[in-house]
Amino acid sequence: RTLDGKDIMENAQTVENVNPIMRRKEKSKWFDSNNAETSYNNRCGVVLNAIGSNLQRFVEASRLALLLRHTLAKQPNACASLCFRLFVDGPQLSVVSDAGLLAVGRKIWNSILRYPEVPPVRERRTQGSSHLWLLRISAILASSEYDVLMFMDSDAYPCPGISELISWFATSDFDVASARPIVPHSGSLGNRALPEPMGGLLETEKRAWLQFPERNLGFGLLARKRPHVEQLLQRFQAEYIRQMNDTRILVNADQSAWRSALFWAKARHGLVKEKVLPLSQVCRLSKQSLQQHQARYGNASCGPCTIMHHAAVEHFIRLPVWSTVARPHLSADFRILLTRGLRSRHAINLTCHE
Repeated sequence: RTLDGKDIMENAQTVENVNPIMRRKEKSKWFDSNNAETSYNNRCGVVLNAIGSNLQRFVEASRLALLLRHTLAKQPNACASLCFRLFVDGPQLSVVSDAGLLAVGRKIWNSILRYPEVPPVRERRTQGSSHLWLLRISAILASSEYDVLMFMDSDAYPCPGISELISWFATSDFDVASARPIVPHSGSLGNRALPEPMGGLLETEKRAWLQFPERNLGFGLLARKRPHVEQLLQRFQAEYIRQMNDTRILVNADQSAWRSALFWAKARHGLVKEKVLPLSQVCRLSKQSLQQHQARYGNASCGPCTIMHHAAVEHFIRLPVWSTVARPHLSADFRILLTRGLRSRHAINLTCHE
């Protein structure tokens, strides 16, 4: 449900890429331009999250939504509708409301929704709150109306080519497009054998399981409406709850649960078709690889990356299109910062049919 009882918010504004020369040079790696005039009816969605009592979470998510709009510059060819959806919990809604940011938020987001109710999970030492990760899973489960659903972390940066990536996925027969992690089994603390999927493994599956790495969940694409994708996500949530509540299982965050659910759906049952996107295009980075990227491509280019994923990206890379929305800092007036982002050059609307 929306915060004010409405299903459709004002369409937010976007701008054209302020560096068209670079955009022409970085040609599409994904979408066949010969099909650019074909008419598609895909409903596409972007889902982001803001959780807790820190107002910075809302500002970071809203800034990413603006950066996406600015980088896209126009409707992806394969999306008849592209909607931006933010999920918030009660504490986040309170601080956003108290700060007077709901009005500008409704111009950035097509819908701002409360998370669905989720079952309790045991809090344990993990990357953030166990409850937080479960809320993120529930947001994806609650967005089943989209043909294509894109989810990403607030420290993932969109680059020229993101529109083509969305269109490529929308016109492909893949059910899931996943990002590679830097470390293949960080979610299970380096243990590639445990935890096994719910119900255990068949003897004939054990070798394949050891060779089945985790995926990085800082970015992904889902053919969300498909029933077998729904099965995958339901399994993901069940796996996560089981792993958090079982004190014998040692895991970190949600990647281990996704690995188990994906293995069940893909390797055991053949339900889903997955494309694992290369690290050279959906770039999960370290500080060292950021420095190497800067040395190779300069400080104003994504190079071959369509997504750059690291909290320190803007310390090394400054795309002109990212400068349309200033980076937030603690002393900033967040309302002015986000409003300026909305008013940046050549504002246009992306079409959203909620």
